[in-house]
Amino acid sequence: MEKVFIVEDDECTLKLYELILDRYGYKIIGIARNGQEALEIFKTLEDKPDLIIMDYFLPIKDRLTTIKELINLDRNLKIIMIFGEDSIKNKAYLAGALSFIKKPFTIKYFIKKISKVIKKKWKKLIYKIQIIILIQKGGRKAKKNLKKR
Repeated sequence: MEKVFIVEDDECTLKLYELILDRYGYKIIGIARNGQEALEIFKTLEDKPDLIIMDYFLPIKDRLTTIKELINLDRNLKIIMIFGEDSIKNKAYLAGALSFIKKPFTIKYFIKKISKVIKKKWKKLIYKIQIIILIQKGGRKAKKNLKKR
């Protein structure tokens, strides 16, 4: 049973995620309602999640900073960012989110995306992390150089 940690401040959306994930056999091991709480709870988890589902708009701590700090705690984290506007996708990707779900979405799409991210091979994840680090340090030119290797 795959373990999921949810970071969502809207109570109705949180309940929806809980119902869907429970019905499809995922175990929810943690829930946070803001970025700061996510970091505090994550540090206390004995079993680390297979996936973090995080809303883009969170109170208290900037979500992009939260993603970076979570990845600093565990470089193997898989994070799906859920958002309603296309404009934030690149920022979240550069911060370390591996995948995205754009609102509104169907339950079928939600579960398919979660399953796909959890099952991704580590080589692809490491490659994405390398791209993120290179882009942050050297811009898009660094990404082109990495692809040539």
